[in-house]
Amino acid sequence: MTPELALIFQIISTITVVIGFGFATYQTLNIRRQRRAEVALTLINNLWPPELVARTARRLFALPEDATAEQVDALGPEAEQALLVACITYEHLGYLVYQRIIPLRTVDEVVGGTARLAWQRLRKWVERVREESGPSSFEWFQWLYEQLEAHPVSKGAGAHVVHRDWRP
Repeated sequence: MTPELALIFQIISTITVVIGFGFATYQTLNIRRQRRAEVALTLINNLWPPELVARTARRLFALPEDATAEQVDALGPEAEQALLVACITYEHLGYLVYQRIIPLRTVDEVVGGTARLAWQRLRKWVERVREESGPSSFEWFQWLYEQLEAHPVSKGAGAHVVHRDWRP
């Protein structure tokens, strides 16, 4: 074999190894991204089972923005219990976002609208809960709301508007 031919085979071999390494790196990163998204959606779905969403959303929509604690109380103990569960759920989501287990973007795209709506309607009720039970009550819920407002994905428009031109 001539030295030139050996050099050409070495170059081809090196290029093949580099391309293979690049492809393997790309695949590994892609798999990690997919797993992270799956974990995030699984966590959100486990925290927000459909029956909880249905029970809570109906009661949230019945409240005006900045509802007083008395307006929340007027919904009755069953509604207050459902709203309490919702607050605890948002509390958990806030902490999971803070720990970077679930990306803020995913939370915003999946439940960001209802999280904002819930905080805007329950803020005064949460303030009363804090007066009764301490300043750390629902701190991660408030933190989540503030992060969603500071870093919105959709800039105020819904997915039906933002992703209108999406194609499979």
